[in-house]
Amino acid sequence: MVKAVIYLFLPMLLIASPKAPSDLKLIPSSTSVDISWVDNSDDETGFKIFRDGKLITITKPSATHFIDRGLVPNTTYRYTIKATDDKNPNLDKDIAWFLNAQKNMKEDYFDGQFGVDNHPSEWDIGAYLRAYIDMYEATRDLRILRNLNELLKIVADGNDILTERVDDLTGKVMPGWGIRDEHYGPNGDARYSDMLANALFAYPLAAFARIVKEDTTLVDEFGADADRYYRMVKELYEAHQPFRDDEDAPYPDGTKGMYAIYPDNYYEWENGEIRNYSNIERPINMTVIIAEPLIELYRASVADGKPNLKYEEIINNIANYNLPKIKN
Repeated sequence: MVKAVIYLFLPMLLIASPKAPSDLKLIPSSTSVDISWVDNSDDETGFKIFRDGKLITITKPSATHFIDRGLVPNTTYRYTIKATDDKNPNLDKDIAWFLNAQKNMKEDYFDGQFGVDNHPSEWDIGAYLRAYIDMYEATRDLRILRNLNELLKIVADGNDILTERVDDLTGKVMPGWGIRDEHYGPNGDARYSDMLANALFAYPLAAFARIVKEDTTLVDEFGADADRYYRMVKELYEAHQPFRDDEDAPYPDGTKGMYAIYPDNYYEWENGEIRNYSNIERPINMTVIIAEPLIELYRASVADGKPNLKYEEIINNIANYNLPKIKN
């Protein structure tokens, strides 16, 4: 049986802060603690819950319940609960800086940018969205996750617009973010739903889904969006099948790897001439980028209690391929 005690139960600030919650109740079981309280304020933005001094979650506003899972039996845990307020001038400096720096992100980089021929740079946008994922996981500040979700909805809607078109070079409707680029087709005027560009958008979508599925307190607010993003990325990999078995370079013990390939009709300028790279192996860094969302999908499937063994196999095969080759 887990032993749980309340260590501190205070508002975030003693002055000009939301009123502290009260009537704390702890119900421990073998590996979890069910925590409940009474919300005494109408202006908090959530409740920070700390276990042994470490922040484990930030609830949504007006929450009165949280279950802390995955605990070690016969262990004593101390909990701190604090009401939070967006207007609080003493927010952690890093969070305050991040939220301020990103306040115009939606308007400047997302609104009106995801359409048929005006998709933004997947490298830039992918980096912005990845920063949200990293910042949320470092702080567990729910406002960051909410801001991220607003941006991901725009990305997801843009995917839906483009996958209704059938002018992709594959000749079929392909999930992803189709782009026109000089590298597609010798005349540089063809559209292709390229898996590398797709992966840079797909990673934050899949990571968001995994975060929500791993934290049951987030499901009420974000569950439907998380399921949508998970389904989108899953369909993306099913349609593109970007990895090829490493049949020509098996390991001495018979283990085989996998790598990503360039799509059909992909061209690059090389020494002043254009060269067809169709179905040629991509560099290792691209293979890793394309594999990252699949890792997040696998972790999300584990959180759902239904580990996707096919994803696990692909990930392991990619890892095997990227290890140094050992020759007999």
